[in-house]
Amino acid sequence: MFKVKIITPVGLYDELEATILNVTTPAGMRGILSNHMPIVTTLDVGKVTIGLESPTHSYRYDYVSGKGILYFRDNMATVLVDDIERSDEINRAEVEMEIEEVQTKIREARRDEALRELYQSELRKLKMKLKISEQ
Repeated sequence: MFKVKIITPVGLYDELEATILNVTTPAGMRGILSNHMPIVTTLDVGKVTIGLESPTHSYRYDYVSGKGILYFRDNMATVLVDDIERSDEINRAEVEMEIEEVQTKIREARRDEALRELYQSELRKLKMKLKISEQ
């Protein structure tokens, strides 16, 4: 087992014991188990899964996170992200409305590539929220 701390700009979001941590990186999904070698990696918008399997207690939590950084050393994972939301906290109706708003913004920003990329990233995160909230 190892500890996982999730920290946002607002402060400590959650602290859990885990036997597995899966994160989305620019290169794809990466899994971390107990006694993993030290690692620092960037995180992309996507899914984060934290699981614990033990004889007395088991759980699996799915999250949608923004961009960030994962630091793992000495069985301590620190996940620094701009925002994160657990699957049971997601309001599907609100997310569907936000998707419509962002799609409109993407169409309106057709000549501003930087702004379009920002909105595209937000759209990916919103679609991931819908997908995770279905599970």
